[in-house]
Amino acid sequence: MIDLRKTIEPKSDQLNADDLIAGPIIATVREVKRGPSEQQPVEIVIDGYRPYRPCLSMRRILIHGWGDKAETWPGKSMKLVHDPNVTYGGQAVGGIRIAKLSDIPQAFQIPLTARRGKRELYKVEVLTVTVESYPADEFDKNLAAWVKLVQDGKHTVPEIIKRASAKGQFTSEQIEQLNQATRGEDNGANS
Repeated sequence: MIDLRKTIEPKSDQLNADDLIAGPIIATVREVKRGPSEQQPVEIVIDGYRPYRPCLSMRRILIHGWGDKAETWPGKSMKLVHDPNVTYGGQAVGGIRIAKLSDIPQAFQIPLTARRGKRELYKVEVLTVTVESYPADEFDKNLAAWVKLVQDGKHTVPEIIKRASAKGQFTSEQIEQLNQATRGEDNGANS
């Protein structure tokens, strides 16, 4: 079967609003890193797509929903949609908006600047994602080897998470445990 979405992708190094004209996507975060410029200070590596570089308003949504610690975001998902009403320089150019977030206790509304001097409530729904979790017994068995790979500089934590995703998605607790172990924090996992 031909994936026609691929035939309309713009030539770009990031996810664009035009990529979502054919419909919304569920984007699972694999890594969060510094963006290429002051205008795009955050780059979110997502499964199956070019990186998403959220605008200021969408960064506020992400921080409100998931907190300000980017290392806790991998494994979480968001529903990204095309919004044709996004303006730039007074012209409707379209943009990417977050419609839903996983890992939030309930839907929320937050006031965001719609245009100069005007704020509007923006609503974000709860995204329910059903994915296979990485088996806990295998995680425990592999943790020491993964820590060694990171400490030896052979892999990064996001690379390990991505490679392990073939067997299942790490839980947020597993990601935190891996992050703590690679930083050398004693959380009882290494005893």
